[in-house]
Amino acid sequence: MAIPITRPRSLVVGSPEYFKGRSKPIVPLDLVQHRCIEMRMANGRMYRWEFERRGEAHVFKLPAI
Repeated sequence: MAIPITRPRSLVVGSPEYFKGRSKPIVPLDLVQHRCIEMRMANGRMYRWEFERRGEAHVFKLPAI
C-alpha cells in the first residue's frame, strides 16, 4: 500500500532557446504572455494550470502551442 506523504509538485520550465528575447515569468499571471503546453485530461477537458501560494489558489487557461 502506498500512502502519499506530500502533495506532488510541478515546475514551470522553458528552454534557454525559448527564453531568448522573452521575459522570464516571475509570477503565475506572467505565463499568459507565453506559449504553454496543454494537457488533455482523461475526461477530455483541457487542464487548467493551477498554482497555489501561501494558501491562495490561482487557476489559469494559458495560451497553448
